Amino acid sequence: MANKRISDLTADTAPGDDALIEVETAAGDSRKVTMVNSIAGNVPVRTDATRGAAGTAGRVVFNSDDGALNIDDGTNWTLPDGTTT
Repeated sequence: MANKRISDLTADTAPGDDALIEVETAAGDSRKVTMVNSIAGNVPVRTDATRGAAGTAGRVVFNSDDGALNIDDGTNWTLPDGTTT
């Protein structure tokens, strides 16, 4: 799949229990983000200042400062490709 911004994707207005976001890293690995990690079916939007410190593995936010999903790995906030942010 070609690179796309989240804003370019079609909205799922009725996600099911198995709904997920799948991202592919530069190395070709993929990571799944389930709806369990979201608030009311939406990925929370935060900034560097409002996302809080890393330390709870599995949290996912959309960071409006860098325009990307940020994933808490328990130690750092990372981008889907594993880069620390």
